[in-house]
Amino acid sequence: MTLIIQTHKQKIISAMSNPKFILDYDIFQEALDSYEFFINQITNLKSKGNNKVMDMVNYLNEYKDYLELELMAKRGTPLLNRQKGQLKLDNSVIEEFLNYLLDPEIISNIPKDLYVGNKEAISQIYLNANNVSKPQLLMDKKNYDFVVGKELHMKLSFDNEYQKTNTMETKFILPIISGECKTNFDKVMYMECSGIARSLKAGCPLSKYFIFVEFLDMAAKDLKLKEIDNIFLLRHAKRLTSKHRSLKYIVAQRLEYPIDGKIFVKFVDLLRESFSESKNTSDMILKNGFIS
Repeated sequence: MTLIIQTHKQKIISAMSNPKFILDYDIFQEALDSYEFFINQITNLKSKGNNKVMDMVNYLNEYKDYLELELMAKRGTPLLNRQKGQLKLDNSVIEEFLNYLLDPEIISNIPKDLYVGNKEAISQIYLNANNVSKPQLLMDKKNYDFVVGKELHMKLSFDNEYQKTNTMETKFILPIISGECKTNFDKVMYMECSGIARSLKAGCPLSKYFIFVEFLDMAAKDLKLKEIDNIFLLRHAKRLTSKHRSLKYIVAQRLEYPIDGKIFVKFVDLLRESFSESKNTSDMILKNGFIS
């Protein structure tokens, strides 16, 4: 299995050491114990393929409900419940969970030497054509919630001998797959993510950019994908209105709309497709009569 970056575990440990939340220390300790139990469950499953994905999501729902409802909502201090978004204890669960899908027992064709997880990778890249003495590759980078990428090493020069004075050398993580995880997703976030996808694809048109959303806070009909490859609505649910955000309504909504394992299966299928050899060779296009 790919080396896992334990993003969510790091958030719990960071919260435990924050003096502002000293009254919630025992809750964070229980959360850490529950996290270790959850990870043990999903890493010791005997199932394979899509069945394993579905089994993992069952445990994900159990852990997330216990963490967010029993520990934080029911027993947490008012300060914790007001600032839990800043601590990222909720959406970091999904961030880390995505890493565990990069499992040879789920996806058989995973390339070697991938960078996976919460990583800094390029979000925009282009050549500066104004400098004719030494080429310049300009780029912006960002920390994506989730990246599957490869480290790319480049040497650019107008000199075929690559003399240092005329050569630019650089390296960066090229995202094959990248994405963001949102608990609530509104129109401002949608516009921001659309801009990120647009910038990324201007230089890397075949990179895939996905959004993982628990609760939609905008009209579903306004989700026009454009540069975003897909928006996965994990719970098929809208965000509760302000007058229905008491614990009673939150619990009822969680019971009615658990995270849907089939959505993660769809994502895994897209990963498998991304890692497959291209079917769009000249011979295959002529044989099939269409571009896959």
